[in-house]
Amino acid sequence: MGAVPIRQYDARVLPVVESTFGTAPDPAAAQYLEMASISMGAASSGVIRPKQDRHLGRGMQNDWVEGRKEAVAFALEAAVRGRAAVDTTPIEDALYRCGGLARTVNSGVSVVYATQGAFTPIGLTMDVVRGVGANTQLAERGYGGAVESLKWSGGDRELMLAASGKFIDKELRGKLDSITLASGVATTLTITAEESYRLGLGYYLCESEVIKVTACTPGGTSATIARAQLSTSGVAHTAQPLVPYCPTLTNPTGAPLAESTSTFTCDSVAMRVQSWEVTMQTGIQHLPGETGSSRIQGLKAVRYDFGVTAKGVLYEDYVSFIGRSTARRLSALSIVQGTGMGKVATFALPYCEIIPPTVSDSRDDIALIDLSFRVRDNSASDAFSLTLT
Repeated sequence: MGAVPIRQYDARVLPVVESTFGTAPDPAAAQYLEMASISMGAASSGVIRPKQDRHLGRGMQNDWVEGRKEAVAFALEAAVRGRAAVDTTPIEDALYRCGGLARTVNSGVSVVYATQGAFTPIGLTMDVVRGVGANTQLAERGYGGAVESLKWSGGDRELMLAASGKFIDKELRGKLDSITLASGVATTLTITAEESYRLGLGYYLCESEVIKVTACTPGGTSATIARAQLSTSGVAHTAQPLVPYCPTLTNPTGAPLAESTSTFTCDSVAMRVQSWEVTMQTGIQHLPGETGSSRIQGLKAVRYDFGVTAKGVLYEDYVSFIGRSTARRLSALSIVQGTGMGKVATFALPYCEIIPPTVSDSRDDIALIDLSFRVRDNSASDAFSLTLT
């Protein structure tokens, strides 16, 4: 057994919207999202529980039942980056759309994500490949995903996005050190029983050929494969490594949106704040488990919810916000971060109420204030919009 640690800093993430729920699309370089951190959760083998019938022994258990697969949690954090043009779709697009935000591309003007408009839930597939080229050791693929939470934060850092949710299932693929295949006619790959536990369904790369594993039994000594996938050619391989496939990627060129260009406007009053957060509970969830499948079969869209917080110095002019909170004055929020063409994100929450704040005791220093807001919509699901220009 090789003592090669898997390098997390080599992780590559490819999120993409599914055209059919639970059907994972082929991986492509255009799906690449550069991220700060990623967690794909634990793989599910189904809910394992003791059989209900009693065993003859005194409280002993001689059998277990595998039930429906539990959803697999995921979470990631990434910087929101600038784009080549004002109407270029951002790299976070799949996360926004699978979180229930409707997208509008205004040619030559902007890209807008908003709560307005009907939204049909659709699944998210996310490939995470750890390692590069022949050093790729592990790949995870979650599919049938729902983005349940989105959080944007800025003011004290570059504009960051945190997204979390669940997949209906996850596939695992690991590296095989050496395989031998004749030129593109073989449909069966001979492996060892140990290798079968590392060989999962999905795409692999052997030299220049992409090979798809379509069936593999854990503990078995053969796997069913499809040769010459993704426009590659089937050739002979002699004692070559088989590694999880990742398309050739190029690093994103857009720069993160710096915190020094952030402005926070409440009720037409421009404020300087240290930090701010906009959180969306998307209301996109998986349907309950039903008979006929070991996995959940779809998504639902229920009530969404927003929250906004901001922290800053309590200037004299800001004292009025304490009075606004007790009067429950309706306030419009606008948060802008970034500067330059293709590099500006504007958050608009037009119907907010300030929650009565507490003035922090900063001992012998100036007063600080933590603001938080109730967010609602009016009559057209218009609680929130994010405009990229």
